[in-house]
Amino acid sequence: MGMDIQDKVAIVTGGARGIGRATAIALARAGARAIVIADNRTTEAAETAEEIRSGGCESISLEVDTGDVASLRSLVMATADRFGALHILHNNAGIGEGDRDWPEVDTERVARIVDINLRGVITGTQLALPLMHGIAEAGFSYCTPIQAEVLKYTLNGSDAIGRAQTDTGKTAAFLITIINDLLNNPIEGKRYAGEPRALIIAPTRELALQIEKDAHQLARYTDLKVM
Repeated sequence: MGMDIQDKVAIVTGGARGIGRATAIALARAGARAIVIADNRTTEAAETAEEIRSGGCESISLEVDTGDVASLRSLVMATADRFGALHILHNNAGIGEGDRDWPEVDTERVARIVDINLRGVITGTQLALPLMHGIAEAGFSYCTPIQAEVLKYTLNGSDAIGRAQTDTGKTAAFLITIINDLLNNPIEGKRYAGEPRALIIAPTRELALQIEKDAHQLARYTDLKVM
């Protein structure tokens, strides 16, 4: 492979068999840290994940409907929750006409093809890419101890209290949690200035400025505003 796969966390949709399965195995052999096999063929997906684990790479299988936004959102959140990162999204899942060829295929099947083959790719990328970009540019490859302990709960919707020394990754732990929550729960309708969705209180001006800088970097590829 031409790109650096070493220690990366990847999602492969439609990874139970065929091209998706081959891609997932190739990523593992290239040095990926973890592979998530996302497919609605649960038995075959589990078998693919087991084969990857037998080669020394972490892997889980998740039942996912790539034509459903909520299912895709759960996939991204579950990956971040389990492995603390997401570096690669391979949108492989797709379906064909089925028993009838074009143009005899029925309209319901066409709608399903569009949902999975087009909307699923676009939506999956929209959900994963903003946080992936921000985390990558911030230089995060692994979770620090406090991030590993906190993110597995907070990315799943739970509250957490943590204490750690300076420069141990506390800021990223709560910023990633906040950004992930805001992206996955967008506000509909008009909003006004002076109505923040998240408020961070720091004990010193210097720390507040540093948190603001980190927040700008992590949220750079989203439409979230930091001030």
